[in-house]
Amino acid sequence: MPLTLTPNESAQRALHLMAARLEPIIARTLAPHLGGLEWTAFLDVMDDVKGKPSYPYNRMDPQPQLRILTERLGNLGYPFGAGRSRMVSALGSQLRIARNMVAHNAEIEPLDAWRVADAASLLLGELGDAEGAQELAAWRDQILRLDAPADDEPDHESGEDLHDGEGGAQEAAKEVTAPDAEVFRIQTNEPSPTVGAGLRHERQPYDPWIPGAAGEKSVLDGVRSQHNKDLLRSVLEEIVEHEGPIHIDRLATLAGRSFGFGRLETKRKDLLKRHVRKCPGLQVRGEWVWGDSVDPDQWTEFRPNDSTSERKFVEIAPQELRNASAFLRTLHPKDDQATHERRVLQTFGRRNKSKAIREHLARALD
Repeated sequence: MPLTLTPNESAQRALHLMAARLEPIIARTLAPHLGGLEWTAFLDVMDDVKGKPSYPYNRMDPQPQLRILTERLGNLGYPFGAGRSRMVSALGSQLRIARNMVAHNAEIEPLDAWRVADAASLLLGELGDAEGAQELAAWRDQILRLDAPADDEPDHESGEDLHDGEGGAQEAAKEVTAPDAEVFRIQTNEPSPTVGAGLRHERQPYDPWIPGAAGEKSVLDGVRSQHNKDLLRSVLEEIVEHEGPIHIDRLATLAGRSFGFGRLETKRKDLLKRHVRKCPGLQVRGEWVWGDSVDPDQWTEFRPNDSTSERKFVEIAPQELRNASAFLRTLHPKDDQATHERRVLQTFGRRNKSKAIREHLARALD
């Protein structure tokens, strides 16, 4: 590592170098959809649709840049991940966590700084910026002169993973149940005046977090250390920022995957859930976790998904089901209860009700 810089400063410099290269890539890619406005206008619309407060975004800040790369941009989908969305999203997720740690002045180790520069180099390469990738690779090699750490194989501990039980991959092979187009309409399906013809002002579908490589498995075995505690906190906050409200079990599973665990044994999952409940940047309401930028009592949105979604129906927050129900009631006030429930189920990719689905829906709509 350069002798005059701390690991935190080295990581911060890597993010700064990356941001300088990312901004023109983002601006160039989104310019045809913006009608002359800055690309941060996309985030303004997305926040409004999600029920989040407005925020003055800086185009040179890695945080909004990485959001643009990892989140679904409405009807445009994932314009930066054509043919490679998982790689861009995984690297972007890893860098979002790193940026969170730097922003909180968390304890960063030399290997962490190396990982930041390495991920930034790989991301620029994925986006076609060979010169920028080489620049970040050169900075990476100054931080640590060693080979890239080998990724561990996923650890198949006994326990439940994302695709166990109802929903997810098991339904992907069947006929897809998709939400009705009407649930995506907010007020109008015309282009939003704030972003020209690029992004329609419509409800956004559920957008799953794609775990990146946040650190070694040993982090979860040593969460008493300040470094590991800070890293875990950043992972949890970024997952919730992207996917919240999120069921605490799913949050723990995604966090485990960020550290290389394919499955989590009950003891480890319980440990992660205890850390979730202690995290100052999160709100825990029952079994669901919210970010601190959203007031759960004032949130009126919902995120439709089809039957290929990895989110189980029973993992959908009751508030989200109630919001969808209220919206559908305004569209179809004459529906009987059975028809209404069928519409709610379809909004979230379901046709039939298992006992667990029936009970979860009943509790939410009671």
